[in-house]
Amino acid sequence: MRKSSVLLIILILCVFIAVPVAADTPATTVTTEPPVTLQPFTAPTTEPTAVPTTEPTTIPPTVPTMVTQPTT
Repeated sequence: MRKSSVLLIILILCVFIAVPVAADTPATTVTTEPPVTLQPFTAPTTEPTAVPTTEPTTIPPTVPTMVTQPTT
């Protein structure tokens, strides 16, 4: 009975030691890869967004002019 209990303790210790090491290694590798892949796709999305942002900027100057005419 002592041998079986010692084996169980050794197995439990191996599991506690192996799980954190295995969890840390893939987590770091997986976390590093996706951001690198997402950056190239995010860059093209930012360029088209800059074009529509320029158009609305032209509209505000027209609005103050309209408000000034009725006041005068």
